[in-house]
Amino acid sequence: MDDETKEVRREEIAVAALRVFRRRGFALSRVEDICKEAGIAKGTYYLYYSTREEVLGVLLQHFLSEGRAGLEALASGPISDAAAAVGEIIDDAAQRLDFIPLFWEVAGHQAVQSEYELNRKLSELFDGLAEGFEDVLRAGRQAGSLRGDLDIPAFSRMIVSAIDGVILHAALFGDEMQVHLQEQKIELMNMIRAYTVGN
Repeated sequence: MDDETKEVRREEIAVAALRVFRRRGFALSRVEDICKEAGIAKGTYYLYYSTREEVLGVLLQHFLSEGRAGLEALASGPISDAAAAVGEIIDDAAQRLDFIPLFWEVAGHQAVQSEYELNRKLSELFDGLAEGFEDVLRAGRQAGSLRGDLDIPAFSRMIVSAIDGVILHAALFGDEMQVHLQEQKIELMNMIRAYTVGN
């Protein structure tokens, strides 16, 4: 089996594990459950992962990498409107709502924290996002399209907190909150636009 085929199989097992973790929670899931979901023998599982925690680690790394990719797109892309950036980030995160409850279930486990340094990585992710918004807002101020009385660092942190809250509520509190996700996104975008000159 070539490396590409092995990587595809490894990814298939991780996706099956994610389905199991979402249904049962990480604490109640067993390697046997993952094998059944993936349609593989237990011995096959151990060719790719040594423990249940290892496949969880792959899923966590993937989740954080996607967040970093979104941040890089904000920082390097042609986004001149902070409100549009908020909309894009919320829409992107909405595609991964089903992972967030699992993430929070395991984030408090000491072993997971130690191995993957989730608090540090999340802090870096949120700090980077706030800095990205600061850059967008400063560019807006230099262009004369942002009110001069705005505290840009504080406002950027508030935007990041609002994004986090909207996404977290939609993920943790089910369909009722998900129905309102787009409405909340639009209102948050409108709030940001209210600070532009001429509004």
